[in-house]
Amino acid sequence: MKKNKPYVKLFIHFDRPPTKKRGRGSPVFSNGKFVKTRVFTPKDTKDNMKIIASATAKHVTDEDKTSVFRLCVIARFPRPANLMNKMEEDTIIIGKGGSYADWDNIGKIVSDALNHVVWKDDAQVGDGRSIRRYVKKVKGEWEQPGIFFTITKICKII
Repeated sequence: MKKNKPYVKLFIHFDRPPTKKRGRGSPVFSNGKFVKTRVFTPKDTKDNMKIIASATAKHVTDEDKTSVFRLCVIARFPRPANLMNKMEEDTIIIGKGGSYADWDNIGKIVSDALNHVVWKDDAQVGDGRSIRRYVKKVKGEWEQPGIFFTITKICKII
């Protein structure tokens, strides 16, 4: 398989990385007695999506309506105190529990944020991957928490 060069390769630092409440938030339904049901996206989700979209827009000239993309998202979270001195050089994938967003919500917030920035609709993502892990030491320095993602064009839509 031929490897393509990344179309976008970007790291976005988040002082407060997505937690369960700040990943891709579920739509909120409001229902009043005399009002139709309204659906809206939570403010934290909108804010995170704006950060991702504006940072990416600096690297992309126009949305691509004719390609299929591969999206790989790596979310780096601060380590809990009980893991600070253990296996400093190793990557520790976040398991069950914890207060961080589910892996699929992290992928969704990135892919949804890039609608009309990189692609017309995130249905153009044909291959997606999302990884959650704690920061690690690289050359004696702790990594910054945040979201790193690469986008690669796979092929054109026929």
